[in-house]
Amino acid sequence: MNIYRVDMRVCATAYIKANSPEQARRIACGLKGKSPDIADSEGEVAVSGLSFDNPNLPAVSLSPAMTIIAIVRNTDIEAA
Repeated sequence: MNIYRVDMRVCATAYIKANSPEQARRIACGLKGKSPDIADSEGEVAVSGLSFDNPNLPAVSLSPAMTIIAIVRNTDIEAA
């Protein structure tokens, strides 16, 4: 059996520690169009299921609950 790379569009929720909604939006806008290193726990943007009151909650994290909203058309599906 082979492994293939399939490009997808994913909708995710970010949790951002900030002093105001405006600051949180600025931080979020800084991620737009970038390809941050996403890791289970120690990337540029962590995927975290920690509770909001957990002192280890990262400054910027993505919820592990994401939705695949589209398969990108007209892209090559390549062997990984």
